[in-house]
Amino acid sequence: MGTITTHLHASTKEFIEGIAKSLHKMAGGLRAESNYLKPIVIEDVIADMDAFDIEKSVLLPLDLRSTGDGYVPNDHIAALVRKHPDRLIGFCCVDPHMGQEAIRELERSIKVLGLKGLGEMDGTKQDFIPSDAKYFPLYDRCQELDIPVVFHTGNSPGYPIDQANPVHIDRIAYNFPKLRLCIAHMGWPWADVAAAIAWNKPNVYLDINAIRLKYLSPAVVTMMNTVIQDKVLFAHDYPVFPTAKMVKEFEELPLKPEVKKKIREDNPRRFLGL
Repeated sequence: MGTITTHLHASTKEFIEGIAKSLHKMAGGLRAESNYLKPIVIEDVIADMDAFDIEKSVLLPLDLRSTGDGYVPNDHIAALVRKHPDRLIGFCCVDPHMGQEAIRELERSIKVLGLKGLGEMDGTKQDFIPSDAKYFPLYDRCQELDIPVVFHTGNSPGYPIDQANPVHIDRIAYNFPKLRLCIAHMGWPWADVAAAIAWNKPNVYLDINAIRLKYLSPAVVTMMNTVIQDKVLFAHDYPVFPTAKMVKEFEELPLKPEVKKKIREDNPRRFLGL
């Protein structure tokens, strides 16, 4: 078995053009040079995976149509996966404001396109409160389909972040105990809260995507080494976050070797249902 990264936005020309308005907001929010607007081809993703011994990567689109910030079609993700089906796992994204239409698109994406999960759902960029009961029919269908769901949580350059507090995922996990949920970015700057949620909710995982791991609190690192060692997922968000930097900071964490293996290999497989 090899490393699986559970959170990657393949910034192809189609991806960047689809959500250009959102990406400009994010790049401006960083107030620094970023890779948000630099297009790549899917072969760049595969080459980067090969360079760092990554066996599989999960591709995540975004659907921001109701906010006017564009979208990346689920068909585009499916087409990328078809080019490298042994290396790539595709998720779909839906606009939560679209109600039953969103559920129909979810079903089409899973049953027709062959995508394997829902995400990245994002309370900041999609401007919704994830724990609001009006969205429960969508989560109920995900639970019925037995697919994992990834939620953006925490910081989001260029956007207000109150709706990305991981406490919203705690409420979803409570109401849908069989639904596998991922708190992306470890909920940073609420990483301590996110770790507590993963500890007390069996169906909640955390990914370490696109955060500076060296800034995690000692309490969170201790929990990663002990009580949530089965709940943390490797992820790195190439090309926005350089893989070399992510791998370096991960390897420098004072985690037991067997825990690092779980985070890289075992936990992603369980979350994804592989």
